[in-house]
Amino acid sequence: MRLTEGQWRMLLEIAARLLLREIEKDEKKAARDGGPGSGNFGHAGRPGQVGGSGKGGGHGVGVLVPKTPAKPAKNRKVSSKSFVGTLQAAKDTCPEKSRWRVDTYRAAKDFDDENIKVYATDHGSTFAIKPGGDIISVCKNQQSDKGMNARDLMAAAVEAGGNHLDSYDGNYYFYAKCGFEVVARVKFDPQYAPPGWDPKRDRKEDILFMRYVGVGNVKDQSKTAMRKRVPYAKDYDNAAAMVEEMTKPKNANKKPSEPLKKQAEHGIIEEGKKYALPEKYKAMTDRDVDAYFTNADGRNCLSKDFQKLPLEAKQTIVHGFDTAEKLFGKKFRMQSMTCGKLGKDTYGEYNPGKVSITFDPDKCGEGVDSGEFYATTVHELVHHMQYRGGMDAKKIVSAVWRDKNNPYRLQDFKTRQLLQEFVGGKVSNIEDPEEVVAYAIERAVTNKDSVHSNGVLEAIINQCKKKGYLKEGEM
Repeated sequence: MRLTEGQWRMLLEIAARLLLREIEKDEKKAARDGGPGSGNFGHAGRPGQVGGSGKGGGHGVGVLVPKTPAKPAKNRKVSSKSFVGTLQAAKDTCPEKSRWRVDTYRAAKDFDDENIKVYATDHGSTFAIKPGGDIISVCKNQQSDKGMNARDLMAAAVEAGGNHLDSYDGNYYFYAKCGFEVVARVKFDPQYAPPGWDPKRDRKEDILFMRYVGVGNVKDQSKTAMRKRVPYAKDYDNAAAMVEEMTKPKNANKKPSEPLKKQAEHGIIEEGKKYALPEKYKAMTDRDVDAYFTNADGRNCLSKDFQKLPLEAKQTIVHGFDTAEKLFGKKFRMQSMTCGKLGKDTYGEYNPGKVSITFDPDKCGEGVDSGEFYATTVHELVHHMQYRGGMDAKKIVSAVWRDKNNPYRLQDFKTRQLLQEFVGGKVSNIEDPEEVVAYAIERAVTNKDSVHSNGVLEAIINQCKKKGYLKEGEM
């Protein structure tokens, strides 16, 4: 029977899916057994030295969560010279079809010059740790170290200080099982293909940049889910910088940001400067504050805990309300204003159901002149606008990333840095548009100079004005 072109195409697609499914099964088996294939999970390498990667696989095969934690393999530090020979010998025992994944381009002198710590087991398996925790040159000797599970080798690498790595897409399930989560990926570039990679035999595998989050804590249960969650980075250097920043110890090598100086933790003006309460608010009495927060129906919305706050704190909160009202051109009225202990790093909390704001005095009250009550008030009133005033934070952030005139992009590491330093408190906040916009407006209010010193923040503020949420002359 003669097949039509459409039938041939359909058969080829079915064959391709079946082939990819078999590849996934092999990867799943390798992740389970720690046997042939799982030992070939070396550092993917920077383009110009060794390869890149690209699309492939992904049919929902689940991550295999270990029933018991791995026991770190016994290992010892060795000389760079002996390590290079041991690594090459271990690589030679790996199956030819996956041997190319192990990088062996460094000479002994390179390990010494880069201050890389090198380790080997008594039976010839290897791993190395670069300064900063980058795990490289991991390879299980398939012949002499058969009794060791490769997962134990990774546990040893983590115990030695490793916290991130990059490897090829084919090793995804193994590393996920070992507690490593993908945070960035780049496509394969054939011009940087490593020695041994065969274009007729091997797939163009993505390079995955992963950080250690702990065994059983990996978000993605399949490659498909991972690929939906993790966009491609701009390039190798961008992705490498991203994972290094995420795994860097807090305050490590922290330098003052230019042209702004280092800012206080919650976004209040330059270090060394204090929040200054305008004179007209200093003249307010407790009775004036009560009158300010009495609604049209005559009901006072202040709780007993709130009324116990120092008068200066309450004056500062009134200043925050007036500032927000000028920014948005609207009058804000809450159903309740309370105080209470909130979660870690949470200064205030807006409840859209109760239309209330809760302040944590232990955090906001670390010196009333710090301005935390003021900044928190503005921040929570932005959330009120998002829930009650029609402000669509998702559209604002999306417009920033789509704007052709905006040089910053979400997947760009420098954008993440700017968000972390000047807009949001944590990198994870970029996944929450409501927090990004709230932090941006708070940051712009408490330090107006930062609006023009930070491109991301300025782009967000401009979008808020463009969409009519902020009054033009107020920021």
